[in-house]
Amino acid sequence: MSNEQPNEQFYEDKHTIRDGRVLLFRRRGSKGRIWQCRVKLVGKTGYVTKSTGTRNYEEAVEFAGELFDELRQRVKDKRPLKSLAFYDVYQKWLGILHITTERRYYHEKTGNRYFRQFFGKYDVEDITDNVIDGYWPWRMNYWKDGPGRNERHKYPNVAETPSQATIRMERSTLRQFFGWCHRNGYMP
Repeated sequence: MSNEQPNEQFYEDKHTIRDGRVLLFRRRGSKGRIWQCRVKLVGKTGYVTKSTGTRNYEEAVEFAGELFDELRQRVKDKRPLKSLAFYDVYQKWLGILHITTERRYYHEKTGNRYFRQFFGKYDVEDITDNVIDGYWPWRMNYWKDGPGRNERHKYPNVAETPSQATIRMERSTLRQFFGWCHRNGYMP
Protein backbone atom coordinates (compact mmCIF):
# COMPACT_ATOMS: atom_id res chain seq x y z
CA MET A 1 0.00 0.00 0.00
CA SER A 2 1.19 3.49 -0.67
CA ASN A 3 0.10 6.95 0.40
CA GLU A 4 1.87 8.71 -2.44
CA GLN A 5 -0.07 10.33 -5.26
CA PRO A 6 1.01 8.47 -8.38
CA ASN A 7 1.82 10.14 -11.67
CA GLU A 8 -1.25 9.94 -13.96
CA GLN A 9 0.87 9.25 -17.07
CA PHE A 10 1.60 5.73 -15.83
CA TYR A 11 -2.07 4.68 -15.94
CA GLU A 12 -4.02 3.02 -18.71
CA ASP A 13 -7.46 1.38 -18.82
CA LYS A 14 -8.70 3.69 -16.05
CA HIS A 15 -12.12 3.10 -14.46
CA THR A 16 -13.63 4.63 -11.33
CA ILE A 17 -16.07 3.07 -8.90
CA ARG A 18 -17.58 4.08 -5.56
CA ASP A 19 -18.41 7.63 -6.63
CA GLY A 20 -14.89 8.22 -7.91
CA ARG A 21 -13.21 7.27 -4.62
CA VAL A 22 -11.68 4.13 -6.15
CA LEU A 23 -9.66 4.11 -9.35
CA LEU A 24 -8.99 0.83 -11.13
CA PHE A 25 -6.14 0.93 -13.62
CA ARG A 26 -3.37 -0.97 -15.27
CA ARG A 27 0.17 0.30 -15.21
CA ARG A 28 1.28 1.51 -18.63
CA GLY A 29 3.79 -0.92 -20.13
CA SER A 30 3.14 -3.64 -17.54
CA LYS A 31 3.54 -7.11 -19.01
CA GLY A 32 1.37 -8.79 -16.38
CA ARG A 33 -1.68 -6.64 -17.10
CA ILE A 34 -2.80 -6.99 -13.47
CA TRP A 35 -5.43 -4.49 -12.31
CA GLN A 36 -4.33 -2.07 -9.60
CA CYS A 37 -6.62 -0.02 -7.38
CA ARG A 38 -6.13 3.38 -5.82
CA VAL A 39 -8.40 4.39 -2.93
CA LYS A 40 -9.04 7.90 -1.61
CA LEU A 41 -10.62 8.11 1.83
CA VAL A 42 -12.45 11.09 3.30
CA GLY A 43 -10.37 12.73 6.01
CA LYS A 44 -7.11 11.08 4.94
CA THR A 45 -4.39 12.62 2.84
CA GLY A 46 -2.90 10.70 -0.05
CA TYR A 47 -4.02 7.41 -1.51
CA VAL A 48 -3.87 3.75 -0.68
CA THR A 49 -2.72 1.81 -3.73
CA LYS A 50 -2.74 -1.95 -3.96
CA SER A 51 -2.64 -4.67 -6.59
CA THR A 52 -5.87 -6.59 -7.05
CA GLY A 53 -3.87 -9.66 -8.04
CA THR A 54 -6.07 -10.38 -11.07
CA ARG A 55 -6.34 -9.67 -14.79
CA ASN A 56 -10.12 -10.09 -14.67
CA TYR A 57 -11.93 -6.74 -14.48
CA GLU A 58 -14.98 -8.03 -12.55
CA GLU A 59 -12.75 -9.69 -9.94
CA ALA A 60 -10.72 -6.49 -9.70
CA VAL A 61 -13.91 -4.46 -9.09
CA GLU A 62 -14.94 -6.87 -6.33
CA PHE A 63 -11.48 -6.74 -4.71
CA ALA A 64 -11.34 -2.93 -4.88
CA GLY A 65 -14.83 -2.58 -3.41
CA GLU A 66 -13.98 -4.87 -0.51
CA LEU A 67 -10.71 -3.00 0.10
CA PHE A 68 -12.57 0.32 0.08
CA ASP A 69 -15.13 -0.98 2.60
CA GLU A 70 -12.39 -2.40 4.84
CA LEU A 71 -10.41 0.85 4.80
CA ARG A 72 -13.54 2.92 5.52
CA GLN A 73 -14.26 0.71 8.51
CA ARG A 74 -10.69 1.17 9.75
CA VAL A 75 -11.14 4.94 9.55
CA LYS A 76 -14.45 4.70 11.46
CA ASP A 77 -12.81 2.52 14.12
CA LYS A 78 -9.87 4.97 14.33
CA ARG A 79 -7.46 2.17 13.45
CA PRO A 80 -4.39 2.53 11.24
CA LEU A 81 -5.03 1.94 7.55
CA LYS A 82 -2.20 -0.56 7.40
CA SER A 83 -1.78 -3.54 9.71
CA LEU A 84 1.29 -3.17 11.89
CA ALA A 85 3.63 -5.90 13.05
CA PHE A 86 3.58 -6.75 16.75
CA TYR A 87 7.16 -5.71 17.41
CA ASP A 88 6.87 -2.37 15.58
CA VAL A 89 3.96 -1.42 17.84
CA TYR A 90 5.78 -2.78 20.91
CA GLN A 91 8.75 -0.52 20.10
CA LYS A 92 6.40 2.44 19.68
CA TRP A 93 4.86 1.68 23.10
CA LEU A 94 8.31 1.52 24.71
CA GLY A 95 9.09 4.92 23.20
CA ILE A 96 6.20 6.65 24.97
CA LEU A 97 6.58 4.98 28.38
CA HIS A 98 7.71 7.14 31.27
CA ILE A 99 9.56 4.54 33.31
CA THR A 100 12.90 4.10 35.03
CA THR A 101 15.97 3.01 33.11
CA GLU A 102 15.91 -0.35 34.89
CA ARG A 103 12.27 -0.95 34.00
CA ARG A 104 12.90 0.03 30.37
CA TYR A 105 15.80 -2.43 30.25
CA TYR A 106 13.51 -5.17 31.56
CA HIS A 107 10.82 -4.39 28.94
CA GLU A 108 13.37 -4.33 26.12
CA LYS A 109 15.11 -7.53 27.25
CA THR A 110 11.86 -9.44 27.79
CA GLY A 111 10.36 -8.05 24.59
CA ASN A 112 13.35 -9.07 22.49
CA ARG A 113 13.83 -12.52 23.94
CA TYR A 114 10.29 -13.77 24.52
CA PHE A 115 7.58 -11.50 23.10
CA ARG A 116 9.30 -10.92 19.77
CA GLN A 117 9.95 -14.62 19.23
CA PHE A 118 6.40 -15.67 20.03
CA PHE A 119 4.27 -12.76 18.78
CA GLY A 120 6.66 -11.59 16.03
CA LYS A 121 4.88 -13.47 13.26
CA TYR A 122 1.61 -11.61 13.94
CA ASP A 123 0.24 -8.24 13.02
CA VAL A 124 -0.82 -6.72 16.32
CA GLU A 125 -4.50 -6.58 15.35
CA ASP A 126 -4.48 -10.35 14.67
CA ILE A 127 -3.45 -11.26 18.21
CA THR A 128 -6.47 -12.79 19.90
CA ASP A 129 -7.04 -14.16 23.40
CA ASN A 130 -6.29 -17.63 22.01
CA VAL A 131 -2.92 -16.48 20.69
CA ILE A 132 -2.08 -14.91 24.05
CA ASP A 133 -3.19 -18.08 25.85
CA GLY A 134 -0.75 -20.02 23.67
CA TYR A 135 2.12 -17.84 24.85
CA TRP A 136 2.14 -19.16 28.43
CA PRO A 137 2.87 -22.86 27.77
CA TRP A 138 5.45 -21.81 25.19
CA ARG A 139 7.06 -19.48 27.73
CA MET A 140 7.05 -22.07 30.52
CA ASN A 141 9.02 -24.43 28.26
CA TYR A 142 11.25 -21.84 26.57
CA TRP A 143 14.47 -22.96 28.31
CA LYS A 144 13.56 -26.67 28.63
CA ASP A 145 12.19 -27.78 25.27
CA GLY A 146 11.71 -24.51 23.42
CA PRO A 147 13.94 -22.12 21.47
CA GLY A 148 16.14 -21.37 24.51
CA ARG A 149 17.32 -24.92 25.11
CA ASN A 150 20.18 -24.57 22.59
CA GLU A 151 21.51 -21.38 24.18
CA ARG A 152 20.95 -22.26 27.82
CA HIS A 153 24.68 -22.85 28.27
CA LYS A 154 25.27 -19.12 27.61
CA TYR A 155 23.10 -18.15 30.59
CA PRO A 156 24.03 -20.32 33.57
CA ASN A 157 21.84 -18.37 36.01
CA VAL A 158 18.62 -18.61 34.04
CA ALA A 159 15.90 -20.73 35.63
CA GLU A 160 14.75 -23.63 33.48
CA THR A 161 11.18 -22.93 34.57
CA PRO A 162 10.32 -19.26 35.16
CA SER A 163 9.19 -18.31 38.64
CA GLN A 164 5.65 -17.17 39.37
CA ALA A 165 7.02 -13.66 39.98
CA THR A 166 8.57 -13.64 36.49
CA ILE A 167 5.32 -14.83 34.92
CA ARG A 168 3.36 -12.15 36.85
CA MET A 169 5.74 -9.45 35.58
CA GLU A 170 5.42 -10.65 31.99
CA ARG A 171 1.64 -10.91 32.32
CA SER A 172 1.53 -7.37 33.68
CA THR A 173 3.70 -6.09 30.82
CA LEU A 174 1.53 -7.77 28.20
CA ARG A 175 -1.66 -6.52 29.86
CA GLN A 176 -0.32 -2.94 29.85
CA PHE A 177 0.86 -3.22 26.25
CA PHE A 178 -2.31 -4.80 24.84
CA GLY A 179 -4.47 -2.36 26.83
CA TRP A 180 -2.53 0.53 25.30
CA CYS A 181 -2.92 -1.06 21.82
CA HIS A 182 -6.68 -1.27 22.29
CA ARG A 183 -7.04 2.29 23.63
CA ASN A 184 -4.97 3.65 20.74
CA GLY A 185 -6.77 1.78 17.98
CA TYR A 186 -4.09 -0.78 17.11
CA MET A 187 -6.31 -3.69 18.17
CA PRO A 188 -10.06 -4.16 17.97
